Amino acid sequence: MRRRPPLQRTVRGALVAALTGYIITLGVLWAGQDRMLFPGAHLRVHDDALRLRDTGLEVASVRSADGTDVRVGWRDAGADRAVLFLHGNGEVVSDHLYLATALADAGWSFAGMEFRGYGGAPGHPGERGLVDDAQAVFRWLVDARGLDPARIVVHGRSLGGGVVGAASLGLPAAGFVLESTFDSLAAVAAQAVPYAPVRLLIRHPMDSADALAGRAIPVLVLHGALDDVIPVSHAHALAARLAQPTVHMIPTLGHNPGLLRVSDTARAAYAAWLDAVVPRR
Repeated sequence: MRRRPPLQRTVRGALVAALTGYIITLGVLWAGQDRMLFPGAHLRVHDDALRLRDTGLEVASVRSADGTDVRVGWRDAGADRAVLFLHGNGEVVSDHLYLATALADAGWSFAGMEFRGYGGAPGHPGERGLVDDAQAVFRWLVDARGLDPARIVVHGRSLGGGVVGAASLGLPAAGFVLESTFDSLAAVAAQAVPYAPVRLLIRHPMDSADALAGRAIPVLVLHGALDDVIPVSHAHALAARLAQPTVHMIPTLGHNPGLLRVSDTARAAYAAWLDAVVPRR
């Protein structure tokens, strides 16, 4: 029996090891993507409803399409217009109480949707469930709170913007705000892991650009030019697909802690756009 030359055996062994490692990496990406995409469902252990109530928000429960009870932090400003807000993947609603206060001062009610599985809320997050949740909360604003759909703006930050985009076909809103978000989650993943076929592996593509492309609805794109989590190229790619975009870039800011929390210019642009889309009566 002929034995393989040592060099051939070494090369063959290296190729087998590399292929095995690559397959294991793909398996880890497939199996672990929910934990990577939705870290707040694993890192947050406190009951966010307690903090919402302590700070004066009403905590409502809305039934989603699959029977999951969706938690909503609601601040009624006595207004006939409202913002439905979806937070980022490592946040909870109470991280954005500054926005509820600012909106109330400007004559807007605020509905902050807690992601399922976050801050003690029931369920497990995923694109389909979160899309259903956003549509259910929107219907709740119309049916239970008596708001005109044409006087509701839906605002998503970071991953929340991806949920808003994916849900947009079922949201007859006045307009959408996409803050520090992406054209599609698959594009972000492909950029982060260029050696893997992530477009085939990803279970939550959240293709906002495709869902909103060419539709005659106002969309405000807010982004920090120094964002190293979701690079600004995603904002430009998203805006290029929109029929009625308003793009506002903050040159000195990145991704966290939130453009509207720290930037006076972002808040001014946001307030002006909201009033133009849904004027105060």
